[in-house]
Amino acid sequence: MLFDYVAGNVSLGRAFYLALHMANTLVLLGMLAVTAWLASHGEPAIRWRRAPGALLAALPVVVLLGMTGAIAALGDTLFPASSLRAGFSQDFSAAANFLVRLRGLHPALAVATAAFVIYAASAGMKTGRETRNAALTLWLLVLLQMVAGAVNIALLAPIWMQIVHLLVADLLWIALVLTTLRAAVAR
Repeated sequence: MLFDYVAGNVSLGRAFYLALHMANTLVLLGMLAVTAWLASHGEPAIRWRRAPGALLAALPVVVLLGMTGAIAALGDTLFPASSLRAGFSQDFSAAANFLVRLRGLHPALAVATAAFVIYAASAGMKTGRETRNAALTLWLLVLLQMVAGAVNIALLAPIWMQIVHLLVADLLWIALVLTTLRAAVAR
């Protein structure tokens, strides 16, 4: 394997590579959603306008959150905790690997990002009925993702729950991209 970023590799390079991989995946998934939306809505009828700034700002914020989530998942996978208490102790131990110490960053950023995305979706609701429906879907996915994240922590991040959490993150990302696109387009 290139750079040997597999199995038990706990290097900074692997964490960086995994974070970039997550960002790339989100960008590609977003472009796929935009392409599908444009193909289904017929290009000639579209007149572009500006999307609310909060929605535009939410895009890179959610990508950054996804990158921290990839690092947190790597830390959870390579250094599993035996209990919530042990996990929190590991998170704040100076002797712990940097991946363990960084995994607490993701839930903290997730709460702030969730509040910001809900605020951004609220701004998008004012741009039309279609956008309002998309923004409501986005709100629901943010709440579902917060629940999935809490369950992931409570269950000590088993692989199956990490995959569920990632699936909801991908759905949330698609909803954010489409909400932003709908807000930017007037018919």
